[in-house]
Amino acid sequence: MLTFRTRASLGASLLMLVAMALSTQAHAENRADEAVSRASINGTVYDESGNALPGARVSVANAANETTTDLQGMFSIFVPESDKVELTIDYLGRPQTTRVISRTDRTQPIRITMANDASEGDIVVTGGALFDSTARALNQQRQADNTVTVLSADAIGRFPDPNIAEALQRVPGVGIERDQGEGRYINVRGGPAEFSAITIDGVSIVSVDPATRAVNLDTIPSDIVANLEVTKSLVPSQDADSISGAVNISTRSAFDRAGFAMSGMAGMSYNQYGNTNDYRASGAVSNRFGSDGQFGAIMAGSFSVTNRRPENVENTWGLIGTPGNQRFGVTETLFKDYETKRERIAASGALEWRPVDGHRFFVRGTYARFTDDEYRDQLGITWSDGTLRPGYTDTSATYTNTRLQKQIRHRIQQNEIWSVVAGGENQLGVGKVRCLTSYSRSD
Repeated sequence: MLTFRTRASLGASLLMLVAMALSTQAHAENRADEAVSRASINGTVYDESGNALPGARVSVANAANETTTDLQGMFSIFVPESDKVELTIDYLGRPQTTRVISRTDRTQPIRITMANDASEGDIVVTGGALFDSTARALNQQRQADNTVTVLSADAIGRFPDPNIAEALQRVPGVGIERDQGEGRYINVRGGPAEFSAITIDGVSIVSVDPATRAVNLDTIPSDIVANLEVTKSLVPSQDADSISGAVNISTRSAFDRAGFAMSGMAGMSYNQYGNTNDYRASGAVSNRFGSDGQFGAIMAGSFSVTNRRPENVENTWGLIGTPGNQRFGVTETLFKDYETKRERIAASGALEWRPVDGHRFFVRGTYARFTDDEYRDQLGITWSDGTLRPGYTDTSATYTNTRLQKQIRHRIQQNEIWSVVAGGENQLGVGKVRCLTSYSRSD
């Protein structure tokens, strides 16, 4: 299946991008003169390790102004025209931080570091990385304009979930449908999988199966994700193509950290049932460069192999016997032995440019491939093709001359999902102009 989607027409999008770039250039040339007079403060909130803190509430003392940091910890807030302004930063799980900003300090972006220390005599209980990931999710949920549930990358990485569907099973109100023991589709608030929209970085993803609208989330590994956001009540900026809910998969950004960052993971597991092994590895590298760190680039990749040897018994039920003396019984029994190998390869990358505060341009791309190599050995007994002997009851029956069928099948299914989005955002006073051009494809 192939889909091409634009928020505006392609020509209009390109014209708007050019206009945004020109306005950004003009803004940059007058930045020094305007910064003092425009009565706004721009900055970023980090923890001690240089990780951005999304969902932090930034407010102005003795004023009603407040805002929330985005996924990269950045914020822009209007302040009174005065020589000094006091900002208060609230973040669940960390002590409240205050920062006094002078008029001259407003000419440059403000960097605020929130410590995780305590006063002498205090008793502090922390949970390490798991505690931090929970705090990140709760802060974003607290500051959201609608009903959302958030899973951060730190939380996802703490669990052995191989794909997006299994990561989402930990979200309240979300269930999953499994295939060979692995999650494939999700059900939000009890609705069918077709009732939920799936996006990657805001780009709508179509199903790889032409027979259903539900997206195969077992195609996308969880290692390349920065954030999972489940929306249970839509806002005007989202497409109205979802009944149960919408899931947005946010990939990583170079602006998630203050500078260069590199991470990696590798692991192996042993399955006693079937005597098989699983392998998994992922990595990401990002950096910010330029005189003010205004450019950012990131590459992330993931590879995993899952081997399984499941077996199951399936029964078909129906009414058996002569009219007037019918019982509910088994009409067919299937014994199935499987040997499956599932391989996932995924990559994501992004180039970003943030020339001045409140303005950014980006290109993001994601590729995921899922290969399911399956052997099935099946023995079938078709009871209804035989003769039912008298004396059958609700719990037992005897057949003669039933049909036995043997079937051996080898099937390879490969799913691919591509998505790319280019766009920009301009902060214009209290409003924001956002332009996106996107392309997605599922095979």
